[in-house]
Amino acid sequence: MLKKIIFSLCIFLTHFFAQAQTDVSGELKDTTSKSNLQFAVITLLKASDSILISFTRADAGGKFTLKNIKPDKYILWVMHPAMGDYVEEIEVSSSTQSLPVIALTPKSKLLEAVIVKSGGAMRIKGDT
Repeated sequence: MLKKIIFSLCIFLTHFFAQAQTDVSGELKDTTSKSNLQFAVITLLKASDSILISFTRADAGGKFTLKNIKPDKYILWVMHPAMGDYVEEIEVSSSTQSLPVIALTPKSKLLEAVIVKSGGAMRIKGDT
């Protein structure tokens, strides 16, 4: 009886640890100065239900690695205080995945032009 329990436990643990996991890496750049972006937050969310799977920060060279990611569809979300957010849906395969360079635009460029339109005066009809 003890042999069967140990054998079943070994099979379960082998299956549990044998699931394929991979690393996802990439690099961040500024679109205006073409310099590396450091200390940005990179978040990986599951595409089906937006559950947080992993997160990391970019190093001084703008590079990042998300470790031990299971193959699936995810949402990659990059945030930096001076840059606009970057959101992209990615699919992770069973092999190590290197993303293309991710370029972020400064918020000052995103808010460069603001158009203000005036409409007609607001009217109130009846008792409100």
